[in-house]
Amino acid sequence: MHKDLVYSFIILFTGLLITGCSQQGEDVVITVGDRTIDAAQIRNVLKAKYPTRVNYKDIELDKKKDILQPLILQNLRINEAYALGLDNNEHLKRELKAERMRVVSSKYYERMIVDQIIPDSEIVKIITRQGVEIKGSQILIGFEGSETTSHRSKEDAKKLAEDIIKQLKSGADFGETALKYSEDPLVKQNKGELGYSIWGKMAPPFRKATWNLKIGEISEPVESMLGYHIIKLEDLRKVPDFNPDLSDRNKFLQKQMLLRSYGDTTRVLWLKNYEELKRKFHYVLYEDSIKHVSNLISKIETSQNLLPGSFTSEQKMITLAEYDGNKITLGTLIERFKNNLASAFGNFTMRQALKAEIDRQSAIGLVMIAAEENGFDKLPDVEKELKQITEERLDKLVEQKEVIEKVNPTDQEVKTYYKLNQSSFKTQSEIELWEIHNADEKVADLVFQKARQGANFKKLSDLYTQDRYLKEHGGYLGYQKVDGRGEVSREAYKLGPGGKIGGPVKFRRGWSVFKTGKEKPEKIMEFEEAKARVKNQLKLELTRAAKNKWEASLKDKYTVIINEEKLKEI
Repeated sequence: MHKDLVYSFIILFTGLLITGCSQQGEDVVITVGDRTIDAAQIRNVLKAKYPTRVNYKDIELDKKKDILQPLILQNLRINEAYALGLDNNEHLKRELKAERMRVVSSKYYERMIVDQIIPDSEIVKIITRQGVEIKGSQILIGFEGSETTSHRSKEDAKKLAEDIIKQLKSGADFGETALKYSEDPLVKQNKGELGYSIWGKMAPPFRKATWNLKIGEISEPVESMLGYHIIKLEDLRKVPDFNPDLSDRNKFLQKQMLLRSYGDTTRVLWLKNYEELKRKFHYVLYEDSIKHVSNLISKIETSQNLLPGSFTSEQKMITLAEYDGNKITLGTLIERFKNNLASAFGNFTMRQALKAEIDRQSAIGLVMIAAEENGFDKLPDVEKELKQITEERLDKLVEQKEVIEKVNPTDQEVKTYYKLNQSSFKTQSEIELWEIHNADEKVADLVFQKARQGANFKKLSDLYTQDRYLKEHGGYLGYQKVDGRGEVSREAYKLGPGGKIGGPVKFRRGWSVFKTGKEKPEKIMEFEEAKARVKNQLKLELTRAAKNKWEASLKDKYTVIINEEKLKEI
């Protein structure tokens, strides 16, 4: 249960996308109605378009304006969303409440857990060291329990690694020794050479050992989840034009990438923190209530479909856990899972599953109280992230309300569209297909030769196919579209109908020999057969036209001012 909690918070943290913060004093470059776009936002858009450029001054002004059009249109739409009062939409408010819990909980986890494990000084070191590329070679020795499959014990693996190091220090060639001993699956191709890599992309134990070596030096055995590594530093070189990005955003991204490397440490620290929160906020879990609710759900599930109305008002008030003025009741869980109640509550007939969910709900609640006490919800990067989430949701909501929901073609319009575009609504051609599948290429080649010589395909299937479905059906697959059977059907279409024999084709961990039969040519679909597809395509076209018209009206409604001199200088 506690392991699941740790995993949940790691997912929260690694799934969060902290927005890039504008530098203080950044000039406004574009004004869109009541909204502004600054230089930092523009640089983010240009960087996405030209990821390798250092600056964008040589890009023509008109080209920059074209690239920025989606950002300007988004700001026009958000202006309209606020003007229509959509920020007060109740469904949106519920969504944003959940997003706030996600972002603030993640910030708490970052400050109270991640920053204790990966201090800022470590992140700065990682970013600055990315200006150096390291070329290394390795010999990997696995042991029982490591991710490199081996039956040797950990002690024997270490002794072997130490013996190999003695051989290398006595003059043995590293590449030949790697071929002899290394259990890295790529060793036959690279003789242990790993090429150049940025320091920050290496696993923590590996990079720590490598960074402390001199060129040509060989490490002592370095343990990782893969096994024991013997590392040789081949070369160091500077990354050309490297400029370390020490922004808060980049530091955050580095933490996200590194976090999974500290699994056990993270788990221990989180559990200690969680227990402290439970003591501090007087957390109580009511085991008797959990047992009662689990039995209650079992009884209702047996007699009827589970719905919110399946429970009485009194039952919904049953308290399962509480802490400092907050309660988790059966009603809390019903509200949480109201859209898929039967599926979620079906698991709660098992008491441990119900207890685990209460633990998850409690953890987030306790974390939110602690985060707000520490002011984490007021931090600039949190507020900026929440603002961006709000505006992204508003952008979608205003388009839904002003465009998508207003486009609903009538049956007559759908019929008319079908008549004008009948040739667009065709069934795909299909070809009749038999197949024999075997894991051995030589066997498949033998089957191919026999089939070409006229042997009965069904009998060949009975003798040679290793696919259960094909064996049960005499190799018959029925009519298949061109991609219906992957490479097999694609090759069959190349040969054409009429009893053609093809193969062997590499397919699903083996080889396939096939025979073609009759062909069903493509044909125009009848209206009733195509109706749903016609309506979707028409709605898509009408929606696109309506959106363009609506956005053009927003350009007339809200003033867009671009400071061209400032835009040129970005």
